Amino acid sequence: MSIQFDIVGIENAIDGLQKTGKGLGLTLQWMVWDIARLAAADCMKYSAPWAGGKSAGNGLEQKKAGERSIGYELLGRGDFRGLFAAMEEIPYSAEKGNWSREAPGYALLRNKAGAVWLVDKDFFRPHASEADLRRFHLANRTPSGHVSRSQNKGRNSRTIGRWKASNKLYAKKTVVDSYVGKVKARVGEMKASWIPALNYFAQKTNSSPRIPRWIARHAGEGEYADTVGADGSGRATLTSNAHHGPALTDGSFAYVEKKRNADIGKWLPERMEKIAQRFNAGTPAAAAVKA
Repeated sequence: MSIQFDIVGIENAIDGLQKTGKGLGLTLQWMVWDIARLAAADCMKYSAPWAGGKSAGNGLEQKKAGERSIGYELLGRGDFRGLFAAMEEIPYSAEKGNWSREAPGYALLRNKAGAVWLVDKDFFRPHASEADLRRFHLANRTPSGHVSRSQNKGRNSRTIGRWKASNKLYAKKTVVDSYVGKVKARVGEMKASWIPALNYFAQKTNSSPRIPRWIARHAGEGEYADTVGADGSGRATLTSNAHHGPALTDGSFAYVEKKRNADIGKWLPERMEKIAQRFNAGTPAAAAVKA
């Protein structure tokens, strides 16, 4: 996202500060950097996962919501049939060659409720590795990085004769659990993609961002560009390179820009004293200013 701000509002705030003799030398460039810092923090906050699908933030509620969502998509729950199942969790006899004569190429499986399912030989994988599960997962993922409900409900089951046929991949429980655990461990990558920009603009404005460990553990697939001059010309650009970036929407970016411009008019005048202190201190160890 390229942030374009209400430059007039920033200039007025700086003029008022200069007249008081505080923060002498404070430039429009520095203020744009500071707003870019806040925008990067906003982008992190409003990136997935959201708690309950509607509450943004960087807390443990969001982390747990992301992990639950992955569990539903991969193992099934509600509308999600899931992509994988552990062979040990249901009675089966496919390894002994009990393939259906009425539906050649399918194994007969009976779940705990007593329903009989057919499983294609290609999806009954006693010797599958985590790499095999990963390939199956990627083949069933949307551009946003999710396994859709419609995909689960439509493609992963169909009726053959008097039985339901499942296209879940059946593998050993240890393999399934290990793979699902590793996917859950990636929760926070989308938020972490804003870390490079946040750290850069925070350093420029003598601020210390607080990034939760579950987000900071990721490398941060993102970047930034800074061509802002002392007069406010140029632009500050924040970029997420997360591999499931299509999950980020233009609406989110527009909201962040609107939020930051509103901040200029509403909160900036009240923060000017602390902003002057941070600017004058000129040290990255200074505490971040909170709106």
